[in-house]
Amino acid sequence: MKQVSNTVVALKSPLILGKRKLDCVCLTLDTSTPKETYFTDKKRKIKGKDYSIFITILKTKFTFSVIKPDSSFFISNSRTSFVKCYHGTSPSYLVPCRPGLVIATSSNVHYIPHEDVIAMNLDRLGGGTFDFMVKTSTQKQYDFTMVAREERACLEEYSKEVIRENRIRQGGKGNEVDEDDSSDDPFSLQSEDESDKEKDAEALKELVKEDSEEDADGSDSSPDDDLPSKRQRTI
Repeated sequence: MKQVSNTVVALKSPLILGKRKLDCVCLTLDTSTPKETYFTDKKRKIKGKDYSIFITILKTKFTFSVIKPDSSFFISNSRTSFVKCYHGTSPSYLVPCRPGLVIATSSNVHYIPHEDVIAMNLDRLGGGTFDFMVKTSTQKQYDFTMVAREERACLEEYSKEVIRENRIRQGGKGNEVDEDDSSDDPFSLQSEDESDKEKDAEALKELVKEDSEEDADGSDSSPDDDLPSKRQRTI
C-alpha cells in the first residue's frame, strides 16, 4: 500500500499564479518507494523517498524548520490531528500544530503562525455543529462553519492555549485566560483591565442616557408639585 505525506510549505512572500496569491504550497510526497535522482549539476546523486529527497534539497538552499502535528499539543475528539469543517462552501481541515495553524481547503492551503493570532472565537452551538473564527494581527479573519460539536472542547482548549502563549510572549501573564470563561465569548489578547474600562464606560453612558430621559420626561413639572401647598391641610 502506497503511503504519502501531505507536506505544506509556508512561504515568506506570496507566490503569484495568475490572479491567485499563494502563501503556502501543499505537496503530496511518496514516503514508501525509494528513489534515486541527481542534482541539477548532474554530478551529485541523492537517494531516498520523495519526502526525504525534498527536505534534503530544500536544506541546501533555505533555512527552515519542519513542523509536524503533535498529539501532546492537540488531538481531536476523533483521535486525529485535524478537525473537519467548512470554509465558505469548501470542505476544509484545521490542523493545529505547536507553532501555528494549518488550514487546508479544496483549493488552497494557509498557514497562520500562532504569534499572529489576536483572537479566536467559538460561536454558539446550532444543532450538532458550531462555528470557529480566527483573527490575525493584520485584521484578517478566517471563519469556519459546520464544526462537529464533539470537537468543541478540544478547540476551546487549543484557543485558550494559543492566546495564553501569546500573552506570555508579549510580557503578560499567561493565566489571564479564565478556565471557566464561556467559550461563546472570544479569546483575545485584550487585557482584562482594558475590557473592564470599556464596560465601565458603556455603563456610564447608559446611566447618563437614563438620567437625561428622566429629566426630559419631568421638564414640565416643578420639583415642588408633589409637596402639599400652603393652603392644603396636612394630616
